Amino acid sequence: MNDKLTSVFVKEQRHYSKTELRSLFDCDEDKCRKIIRKLKEQGIVKPYIPDKDKGEIPELSEDDYEIGDNVSDDEVGYIFRFVGVVSLFDTVIKIFPKYISESDKDKLSDSLKQIIKVLIKYNSKYSELKLYTESEGNIGINKLPLMIFFLNDYFEKGIYTNDISVLEVNGEGEIIWERTINDTFALISNNKPYYPEMITRRRKTNDFDFFRRLHAAIVSECSDELNKSGLTELFDFEKAEISDETMSELGDAEFLLNRIEKELNIQFNTRKQIILKAMYTYIANNVYGKDDEAVHFFGTNSFHTVWEKVCSDVFDNQLQKKLKDIEVPYRKIADEFNSSDTLLGIIDKPDWAVLDNNGNIQEIIKASDTLIPDCVFIKDDIFVILDAKYYRIKIENGKIKGQPGIGDITKQHLYELVYREFLVNHGFDTNKVRNCFLVPVEQNEITDISIAEFKPVSVPLKLHPVQVKGIPAKPLFDKYLKGNKYTITDLKLG
Repeated sequence: MNDKLTSVFVKEQRHYSKTELRSLFDCDEDKCRKIIRKLKEQGIVKPYIPDKDKGEIPELSEDDYEIGDNVSDDEVGYIFRFVGVVSLFDTVIKIFPKYISESDKDKLSDSLKQIIKVLIKYNSKYSELKLYTESEGNIGINKLPLMIFFLNDYFEKGIYTNDISVLEVNGEGEIIWERTINDTFALISNNKPYYPEMITRRRKTNDFDFFRRLHAAIVSECSDELNKSGLTELFDFEKAEISDETMSELGDAEFLLNRIEKELNIQFNTRKQIILKAMYTYIANNVYGKDDEAVHFFGTNSFHTVWEKVCSDVFDNQLQKKLKDIEVPYRKIADEFNSSDTLLGIIDKPDWAVLDNNGNIQEIIKASDTLIPDCVFIKDDIFVILDAKYYRIKIENGKIKGQPGIGDITKQHLYELVYREFLVNHGFDTNKVRNCFLVPVEQNEITDISIAEFKPVSVPLKLHPVQVKGIPAKPLFDKYLKGNKYTITDLKLG
């Protein structure tokens, strides 16, 4: 790590020219080109070409934007398709989500710090960590997620431990009767033996255990590296200077890897196995994967999936919950369905007809997939269908930009339609169905943004319009991290 460290904030999906990036990275033309090339290789940035005729930058799809060979380097701009942190050369790039404004620089660090915590929690169950990178045909290791894993695991669960058995005289552990009878003297009273000294056994943490020392050395090294990169505060870790030993003092790489392999063969504790495998990868990377131009990053190219998961958790999604366990005003629901039926399971699947040579139907086959809403729940007598949309909607001068497309709206109508038979058959008032998009906003309160409807579908089928609610991202993430919930009252669905 060089002494001079450049740390910058950039915005997801904002368009940057190469001149802007050179200024942000505080580097010359050659270094800027190298940084951009490395970011492109990992899918962190995508190139685009401004529409000169219209004097504006095009809205790009999620697909790669193809750049022709006849386009000069100066004509190309770049978009960050990533949320998280990237470290390469002597530059740290902090990429914040597209819904956050750049006006208050002081708040950017706090916002991204919270988002990092969300990503750590999300990745603990839905692993998106990209440990391996490819650059010009060479495979490398993305070291940053490993460092974060070691530190987060250490602060949550402590250092690796292997216990040893200690025998004591009159200790507090279990009595070892065989040793007590054979190795001590008994006093006889009323023809009964009494042992004034008893041999006991207790379990004690072995502070000198090899793997405990190795784990401590790695955690300390990770803490030091993160601190040198200026990322300790962003990841909200304290310094973990818990060992004076280095990995090299414990042995060379071949020796360390061999010891870990042997330990893996005798350890069946899940957490210990995970730590041992992580240590193996980390040590192998330190020896075989050193690269002064390596890219290390933590985050996601798919923040929309994180938004969907967070909304599903905080709004208490019942999609996978068994119908018999859902509190509803009409208890006969529990009686009429199988014990395993869920709100997702009752959605019908498409039929595929198998035809003979004459075009006659021989067989009907059900497809394996069907419609899957993001979040469905029943509260009192209200049936709620929510769909988390990671969009930044702008309504200006009678125009709307950045909104969900026609397919999103019609699909939301269809979600309501597929549940209609279930609702009618079980006494629900179909006028109390609520259909809603959830989009992230910076405000501190849930806001009404718009109402979306495709009338050729909704009017003849008597379906409800789709309410579009702005969900304050910071309070939502706070609830996700703490395991708290929003209620239907909070949503103010009307």
